[in-house]
Amino acid sequence: MCNHAVEIVAKTMRIVGGRSFTKGNKLERLFRDVQCAAFNPPQDDLIIEQLATFLLSNGVKEEINV
Repeated sequence: MCNHAVEIVAKTMRIVGGRSFTKGNKLERLFRDVQCAAFNPPQDDLIIEQLATFLLSNGVKEEINV
């Protein structure tokens, strides 16, 4: 999930250019926030593991593409 946020913010910053790094710019803050999110739980692998555990314990047997 946070991987998508990082990608979206990075693309937006490339469109806006150097001023997106200016202190006080909302993109600068978003950039810092999404970078930090990558190191704070829940990370993608944990979410997938929890979802799989829930589905298996509740009798869901259909294939799910993640």
